[in-house]
Amino acid sequence: MAQLKLLVSLVLFIEVIMSVSGVSKEMKILLVDDFEVMRRILRSSLKKEGFNHFVEVSGAEEALETLKKDTIDLVIADWHMPDMPGLDLLEAIRSDESLAKIPFLMVATMDDVEHVPASLNTVKSACVAKPFSSEDLVKKIKKICKKSKKRTTSKQAAAKKPTAKKAASKITTTKKAAAKKTTSEEIAEEVVEETNTEKVTAKKASKQKVAAKKTTKKATTKRKTRKSAAKSTTKKAASKKKSTAKKKTTRKKKSQSED
Repeated sequence: MAQLKLLVSLVLFIEVIMSVSGVSKEMKILLVDDFEVMRRILRSSLKKEGFNHFVEVSGAEEALETLKKDTIDLVIADWHMPDMPGLDLLEAIRSDESLAKIPFLMVATMDDVEHVPASLNTVKSACVAKPFSSEDLVKKIKKICKKSKKRTTSKQAAAKKPTAKKAASKITTTKKAAAKKTTSEEIAEEVVEETNTEKVTAKKASKQKVAAKKTTKKATTKRKTRKSAAKSTTKKAASKKKSTAKKKTTRKKKSQSED
């Protein structure tokens, strides 16, 4: 019993520490980038750190529409986008009272980071440079999403009494999460490999489609040729029949004339 209480206390202590120094893994994250591969890299990096709730859009205008109709806890957007630069998207969000407090993380290249205004790095917004690791992402997210939370009271602690099995499972999960160190380059390789496989599959399907079209075309041509030959044979037979009948008539008339 004493060991169980100690285990429960340890789990609660870990939860308190994570709630104070970390962020909720249940938050809904809006990924804004016109480059699908980049969205995949972000999603994979965050998934390996325990985040599982994402909404993806390919442009700033679509992002603003999504923010108005959905509950978003964090926005991660690219610096360069065709319809609206990432900085303009941030300004549009901050100018809307209903959206102004949403944390915002800008993703930019090393060259673009030099042009990022100091005003971007505030309590609720920050910038991360490409290439980045999953740890870099989480570090920035913690910085802009961290909220002051009261420590769990003794009553709240008493209300939470997980079994020894659940407590051990949480500790194992925590250890596994701490052991994960995956860089964006590794994830990018996985994404590129997946994309290449999709391209090869699409290419094979395209070749099969072309081959099927050729086979259909040949069959159609052959059918037309047979039909034309049959028509020609019928026409010749009719012509021959008509000619034979004409000759018979001529011979008959000639015979009658001679008589």
